[in-house]
Amino acid sequence: MRLNVVIRNTQEVESAVVEGEVNVGLVEGPTQHPALIRKQIDRDHIVLVIASDQPPLPVNALGRLDLRAINWVIREAGSGTRRGLEELAVREGLSLDDLNIFLVLPSNEAVREAIVAGAGATIISRHVVASAIAAGTLSEIPIKLPLREYALVRHRDRHATLAQQTLIAHLTDATDAASRSLEQS
Repeated sequence: MRLNVVIRNTQEVESAVVEGEVNVGLVEGPTQHPALIRKQIDRDHIVLVIASDQPPLPVNALGRLDLRAINWVIREAGSGTRRGLEELAVREGLSLDDLNIFLVLPSNEAVREAIVAGAGATIISRHVVASAIAAGTLSEIPIKLPLREYALVRHRDRHATLAQQTLIAHLTDATDAASRSLEQS
């Protein structure tokens, strides 16, 4: 058995599964296509971070973060972390076009490294930046951001191979065990 792994954003994964380019996808954002079966497998917190040696982020006259005055480093259109920033902007009565998008990068790791180097601020998965926060190279800025859902998606009209069935079972069994553990505590 062989398993090929390709990293893409949510929209690209959704399209690849629908078109039959891949049989199983893992996404962190919402999917829309009716041909997809979706199963939640985990949750994730997204956080706002800056390099620890950077000055505090600017605030507006109301004492809230001035989203327009921040240099943002973000992912490409279709990514879940970018959607987190879009939702924050809407909550503040802004659009992404109102923000100073300094860099758009193709991976979470590239975004993290740009932030560590002092390029600005970003909204990113806590999993991606946990070690940098623990090491003191990044600082998390307290702000309310939505919880993200990780989900497995597959096409409802295609049958899974044994390798795919094993992967799906492993991911869903781990999720079910974690849920049971939370319910018992």
